[in-house]
Amino acid sequence: MKATFRQIEHTADLAIEAEAPDLPGLFDRAAAGMFSLMAEGAPPRARDEHRVEAEGGDLPELLVAFLRELAWLHAERGFLYAGARFERLEPEAAPARLVARVAGEVADPARHALVREIKAVTYHALAVEPRGDGWFARVVFDV
Repeated sequence: MKATFRQIEHTADLAIEAEAPDLPGLFDRAAAGMFSLMAEGAPPRARDEHRVEAEGGDLPELLVAFLRELAWLHAERGFLYAGARFERLEPEAAPARLVARVAGEVADPARHALVREIKAVTYHALAVEPRGDGWFARVVFDV
């Protein structure tokens, strides 16, 4: 399975679906998809790195928590996501948790157009599940 993401139609908000052969790839594609809704232009470069920790009651909640941490980095520092290296990804733990090093850069108006704000990562229609030979996720964002 190739790691991908795509925007899907949703009546009130914006949503993405992501697919990847493994969970780290799925979390990465979901993050890339979220940032594609917020900024257009040149792909962000991996100039800065931030340590991100997240916890959730289960795997879908862990994905939401991870994306919320990234949305906070964007709102607080203008961070645009370029990729992640997962030091720990424990979906079966109680609570499910992760530690990642996320790379990216502060939005540069000469290279990036900020087109919308993500107000919230929601639980509406949230899905994270194995599918075929990989993983699938659907996330809806309040904009």
